[in-house]
Amino acid sequence: MTNQVTYLVPGFYLAISEKQHALHFAQLPGMMKRATPVRLAIVDSFNHGFEGDIEDLVDAMAKRFDAKRIAVVTFIENLEMAGCLTDSKPVHRFLGAVSEKLGTVGSDDITIAAPISLLSQDGNFLWYNHDGVLLMELTLAEVRAVSVFAEAITVETARTLYLEQQYPDAMNSSQFDELISRMAGAGVFMAPLHIDNSMEKKLFGNVDYAEVQALVDARVAAHDEKVADSGKDLVPVIPVNMDKGMAPASLGLVTAYAMEYEGGKLRERYDFVPMFLADEARLVERAATPGVFIFSNYLWTVDTNLKLSAAIKAVNPANITIHGGPSTPSYEKDCEMFFADNPHVDVAVRGEGEHTFADLLDKLDIHAADLDVLKNVPGISFRSSGGIVRNGDRDRIADLNTIPSPYLMGLFDEFGSVRAGAIIESNRGCPYGCTFCDWGSATLSKVRRFDLDRVYAELEWSAKHQIEDASIADANFGMLERDVDIALKIADLRKTYGFPRSVPINYAKNQVRYLRQIIEIFANVNILTEGLVSLQSMDETTLKVIDRSNIKLEKYHEVAREFRRAKLPLAADIMMGLPGSTRTSFSTDLQKCADMDIRVRANKTTLLPNSPMNEPGYRKEHGIVAKPGEILMEAASYTREDWEEMDQLRLAYYLFDVYGLLRYVARYVRRETGMGEVAFYDKVRSSASRHPDDWPVISKTLKTLEGYMAPPGSWSLFIAEIGRYLIEVLELADDSALRTALAVQHAHLPAPDRTFPAVLELEHDYVAWQDLLLIAREEGHRDDWQDHVPRLCEFGPATLVIEDPSEVCQRDIGKAKVVLDLHLHTWELESPVARPRLGALAL
Repeated sequence: MTNQVTYLVPGFYLAISEKQHALHFAQLPGMMKRATPVRLAIVDSFNHGFEGDIEDLVDAMAKRFDAKRIAVVTFIENLEMAGCLTDSKPVHRFLGAVSEKLGTVGSDDITIAAPISLLSQDGNFLWYNHDGVLLMELTLAEVRAVSVFAEAITVETARTLYLEQQYPDAMNSSQFDELISRMAGAGVFMAPLHIDNSMEKKLFGNVDYAEVQALVDARVAAHDEKVADSGKDLVPVIPVNMDKGMAPASLGLVTAYAMEYEGGKLRERYDFVPMFLADEARLVERAATPGVFIFSNYLWTVDTNLKLSAAIKAVNPANITIHGGPSTPSYEKDCEMFFADNPHVDVAVRGEGEHTFADLLDKLDIHAADLDVLKNVPGISFRSSGGIVRNGDRDRIADLNTIPSPYLMGLFDEFGSVRAGAIIESNRGCPYGCTFCDWGSATLSKVRRFDLDRVYAELEWSAKHQIEDASIADANFGMLERDVDIALKIADLRKTYGFPRSVPINYAKNQVRYLRQIIEIFANVNILTEGLVSLQSMDETTLKVIDRSNIKLEKYHEVAREFRRAKLPLAADIMMGLPGSTRTSFSTDLQKCADMDIRVRANKTTLLPNSPMNEPGYRKEHGIVAKPGEILMEAASYTREDWEEMDQLRLAYYLFDVYGLLRYVARYVRRETGMGEVAFYDKVRSSASRHPDDWPVISKTLKTLEGYMAPPGSWSLFIAEIGRYLIEVLELADDSALRTALAVQHAHLPAPDRTFPAVLELEHDYVAWQDLLLIAREEGHRDDWQDHVPRLCEFGPATLVIEDPSEVCQRDIGKAKVVLDLHLHTWELESPVARPRLGALAL
């Protein structure tokens, strides 16, 4: 290596989270994000510009912090791979004059508006507010001191806490006090906010593992004692589940059916152990006594289940392991490979498991030398002394009401006691045959229904047990008229018990007749949900390849219009990477959703093991390059490079449109240039990717925001860079109309230091202009509304008010995008031009 100066690239920032001392590098992957003392010192060296051989820096840092040399090297390599280092002296892009005003603080608790992103430049870390005012220039030592105030604390306690840490190059007490005076003068201190997150924290699986496990353990102990007192020699049947946050519905259903099979005769031979939650240690302890262990394999459980299955078999080869569920392969060759790869698996069940499992137990002899007694059990493959035996298929259960309810039998009362999630079926089957899907191996089948009394009783069980998240597991909820009655029942339970608070639902794929009515019912009682139309694709070639037939697009337009007028949230499911699709068709799908002004859930296509897409002939015909359970990244219609481009566009669309970073600007651009919203998003993405030095804030936003949803230093810097892009690249006029569009965009971006209501005095009436835009769309000009709406510059001045009733700026900043998506949260603030906000919890 030669002597040179190495710098941090423009736009590199150091993030302060909402926890004391919690600093991290949002630009870096995984554990590299952690801002340890040695890593901070390395970053600080590059921030000042490190002159010399990098090997010398490695040696100096390893010695100074008593760190392993390989750890220092690895961190620097990660900085390089992430594009965070340059040998060109960065241009001064981040400007502003810091006020020299000093201030004082009292003895009460104070805090700062965290999370905060501090931009690196010339050895300092720059602290901007939402409006782009440079509040402070900080040294690394000062950043550490500032981070103490991420949580409410008094100055005296903060000083003591800071000095106790004995940081390298730490400030002394007087220097700390001088910093406090500057912070007070800059106005960064605030009184602690009192946000009640108690209910939100209970949502979506935040269940205490120890509590639910203790309840299950107590029940199992009482059960074991009762079995021992009976004196019966019973074979244990043990369900395997490690998910504490959700009652294992599939395991409960097969267990309940077996327990009641033919008048309960299996109870005379088997001990159905109510151990519906257990870790590996508990299962291994149970495995010492020969028994039957049952697994329900899904994409998110199959790896863990196979590991547990191997452990159980290793303890005692006499144990019988039975695997079913959607990720247990059904296709013959895949099933043979499944047995070959997993020698601990004894039986694989395909299709519905309730009758098959009971029949299997009825014929099973656990003491026999092999499993040949199962040769007449339809719906299974099993390991015999002569190899793998594949029996014929089993018909689906005609009358679902012959399946007892595990909820009503009390099998899941322990989960109910801790308010874990519940999954409830009102029907089974799907009349469609989409090749990417495997809905319980019941696609292209008649829809069979559970009696409403049973459905209502299970829903009431959930509500009485204060279940936060009651999922409806139907393939097409809203397809049947009675689904409206079920929605009304859920709403009544919400009024009576206060639960459920969220109802995840898969809405009807090709029928929207009852959709608005159901969403209105839920919205009226503050149940967290949104309307969802399952488009998957609107490309005719793709639809043909996946055996999908959507209703006419105009019907979706009508639904979107109804939802907008009723101010109800609406989203569309779009799948990226379907066979038959291309980069162009995916972009067109996104644009059509933008034309309907609805939120998009853009999901990557996964090759489900038992889907028609995994059938060998189909795989060959459409050039599918993926193993079962993997994301499909290459097919005959697109290359791996195409997929990477689609994925980058998918993320850009999520950030720019769904989370609204450029939605209002994009509409202005379309009217001025004719460029569609998606083409604009992709152009900005591509430019920032190819020329990050020219567009550092945009580039860093695209690289980091998915993992750390927070302002990139300041949204004002982002908007300023977008404005410069529009003028220099798209050659838009730098005039009052552009200023209006940028001001509206900036005002709709959340930041923790914002206060509401925010009142904008606009040079042009953006609200009136957008209203005409939406009317033009609804009158048939979705594709060419820009030719039928006046320019924004033709409108007079107006006032725009933005509110934050859902406290987005306090609740939803600094989290990962996947967390916000899971909670059905977006960054939608409230205004006359905003989309209906979803995820607004009623506290």
